[in-house]
Amino acid sequence: MSPLTPLANYKTPCWLAGNTDNGDVTERTTRLRCLPYAMLIGVSKCGTTDLFHRLAKHPQIFPSKRKEVRFWNRQRIGVLAINALSAQDMSFTQYLRFFDDAARGIYEYTEVINGEMVHPGIVIEATPHYLWDYGGWETIPGNADLSEPRFILPDTLRILEPDLKFLVILRNPVDRLFSQFRMLSRGHPSSLFHDLGGITLRAGMYSIFLKDWFQRYPKSHFHIIKSEDYYNDLPSSLKEIFKFLKINQINKRLRNVITKERVRNSNKSNSSEPMFPETRQLLNTFYKPFNKDLAKLLENTNFQWK
Repeated sequence: MSPLTPLANYKTPCWLAGNTDNGDVTERTTRLRCLPYAMLIGVSKCGTTDLFHRLAKHPQIFPSKRKEVRFWNRQRIGVLAINALSAQDMSFTQYLRFFDDAARGIYEYTEVINGEMVHPGIVIEATPHYLWDYGGWETIPGNADLSEPRFILPDTLRILEPDLKFLVILRNPVDRLFSQFRMLSRGHPSSLFHDLGGITLRAGMYSIFLKDWFQRYPKSHFHIIKSEDYYNDLPSSLKEIFKFLKINQINKRLRNVITKERVRNSNKSNSSEPMFPETRQLLNTFYKPFNKDLAKLLENTNFQWK
């Protein structure tokens, strides 16, 4: 795998490729293929679904056909962590098909800048497991017989897309974990949460995984926000994201449409049952050193969730 050579007048990485999707090589045509300009890589139960759908309403943003494509960890690189999700590996061509609609939209969306026609639209993928889920790293070439991985997901991305941008939304890890439990518990009482052993504690150890990514990409490639800040001030949060993505700000009418939409995937059905105080205290103690490390890494004490 080598770096792409994208078309110069496209903001997102796009190129012209032969089209044999119909299976008939005698009818080969050329088609536009695109990869993400930016990825929303984490973290699940922090507001990624809500953010993804709001971003998709920006006229310059063209999302993947679905949220959580999972190609770079569970579907291709490494092994599938949850076998029920897929019966076989996904090919790179299959991955590109998730952006076919986006590619058509980007081709049709044009502006004239300094007398030249350009395509300023961008593709976004959102897979909130990418930040932390490296399950199956032992199967990646170069990692055999190692106690910890030498090569992980961002190593491959850096080779293919060295200019890729990343969005990360983080929530108090204790609340994130409880929200995940409510999603997976399927109506079981929240009191069960205190006695569970097989819960995904590691997803909330944010600093550990961000350090891995910062070793592969510069910090300037990441826009990291707190979930609590995002929901408290949607207009300002989205404005900063658009600025980071280097796309146009939106007018007041569209801003009102985007920010007044209902909150998606909020897990309200079981929210009346609180976490046991002793459970919260245990988890606060567990996550405290990771939150402190995160605040130091990001040079922002607000990420300690005190």
